[in-house]
Amino acid sequence: MFYESPYAFWCKTVNSLIDKGKADESRRIPETESNVYSEYFIKKTQTHEINLKDHYLIKKEMTITDFSNNGTFENTLKSIKNKSQVIYQGSIEGNEFTGRPDFLVLNSNNKYDIVDAKFSKNIKTKYALQLYCYGYLLNEIEGYFPEMSSIYLIGDQFIEVQIQDYAEIFSELKSKFFKFVKNFDIDDAPHPFKNEYSNNVFADQIKEVWFEKESLELIGGITYKQVKELNQFGINTLKELVNCEVNPSNISNKTFSKLYKKANALKKSNKEIFFEINKENVEDLYAIEALEHGDLYIDFEWYPYSGELDNFFYLFGYFQNKKEESSFGYLWSDREYDEERNVKQFVDFLINHNVKYPDAKIYHYNHSEKTELLKLCEKYDYKNNKIKKIIDNSFVDLLKPIRNSFIMGLTSNSLKEVEKVLNIERIEEVQSGGQSMQYFENFYFEDNWDLKDEIINYNEQDCKNLYVLHKWLVNQKYLLKT
Repeated sequence: MFYESPYAFWCKTVNSLIDKGKADESRRIPETESNVYSEYFIKKTQTHEINLKDHYLIKKEMTITDFSNNGTFENTLKSIKNKSQVIYQGSIEGNEFTGRPDFLVLNSNNKYDIVDAKFSKNIKTKYALQLYCYGYLLNEIEGYFPEMSSIYLIGDQFIEVQIQDYAEIFSELKSKFFKFVKNFDIDDAPHPFKNEYSNNVFADQIKEVWFEKESLELIGGITYKQVKELNQFGINTLKELVNCEVNPSNISNKTFSKLYKKANALKKSNKEIFFEINKENVEDLYAIEALEHGDLYIDFEWYPYSGELDNFFYLFGYFQNKKEESSFGYLWSDREYDEERNVKQFVDFLINHNVKYPDAKIYHYNHSEKTELLKLCEKYDYKNNKIKKIIDNSFVDLLKPIRNSFIMGLTSNSLKEVEKVLNIERIEEVQSGGQSMQYFENFYFEDNWDLKDEIINYNEQDCKNLYVLHKWLVNQKYLLKT
């Protein structure tokens, strides 16, 4: 956790002190519930680990010493000295760290290799660093680094990692970690940087810190490197950036100007969100066409932890603009085997709609609907060319004019944020994509059918809000021209 977010590690440490009775409960830092791994995901990771265990037990016919329920260092060390074939969930200790590698596997040279199971399709730096740490501990205990270290990924992939390649990164990280621990102050949290925010279990708290400090991280689209670059010149807050008349940094003048304008918009925003048209780039706004009879506004909901981290698209929602009466429609899959049927029905619906309303556009927000629909057609080998033609000719991404033709006092360009400019207040029970996924898990795994309507209502609001956004953009285009 420290590698990805020193701030999250600080929060975890504070909460741990509270749990041990060493700090007052009032200091507890709440977790962002939607970013906490659900019990259903955790079960999948455990199953993945058990599959690897079975690989050694059944396929390799090796004896496994299982310490998953009794993983003391003394017991593990005894097994290491006795040359147990496979040690599962043992505890190893060195002078500085302790660790619990998933598997220590005895090789033909009577030495231990390290294998760690990760429920992931790809290897990540943090996985390799974890392997190096285990190797570092094994070296302290037995006097050697493992000859081979591997990550067991989804799809029965064993990816060998040259852990010595990570020695320098580990050494630097270790130095930072011990410095952090030595200087830990419950009253002085480290500053959470931009690269720590995404999927962070303390994401809501990070946002609060940024607002309290008026940090540069509030600027939508600003990167970690850009923040660090500006910090070098004493620019740490929105106010300091707005007061900076000349670009002192190595950031390009064009990018600096955009960041400056966004910071200024954030400073001007209070109850009303400040926005202005970016007159340097109005092409995407001008490209937005007036509302047409038959226009569609689409939004998909999917579950990302189906099978082996596959997307299960369980809801295709659409709002149709009609002269007589606009309407919302959807296709819902109760189970994964329903997905193919609904994909084909939705594709047929779009094709027939395009024939009936050839001038109508199909509006979406960001690339997901466009990209995923193409993938689904390829997955089921269904009318790929026809849907690609419709996507090329009729799909319109409403994020493009928002991102390029406006300067807004928002922390991101997400639809939920842009709705603040449109003065839309959501009243439905489900308020975010993360919450929608939690509701779906409870519906799907617990058969809580009452939650289905809440998810559909959330999707309907997303589709309708795209319609409202389209009308707003058309109006802004008209105002600009006049």
